[in-house]
Amino acid sequence: MIKKMALRFLLGRGIGRLQELLSKSLRHGLTTGGGALVAGGHMAQDDLTTVIGGAAVALGAVLSYARTYLSERLGN
Repeated sequence: MIKKMALRFLLGRGIGRLQELLSKSLRHGLTTGGGALVAGGHMAQDDLTTVIGGAAVALGAVLSYARTYLSERLGN
């Protein structure tokens, strides 16, 4: 029962909330980690911007594929 409720949440209007939470978590996590690398002199600011942008695009694609997979699996 809980599994069905979770899937309904993810496939209903909740997928937007899930995507928003994951994208914000990714962005803040990368920014924090990248900021530490820049401050330590291990990475330049331009490199950090490139890494964060690439990771955001990759996560967006993964979430899109996951939503499609779950929709097909549940027949929605």
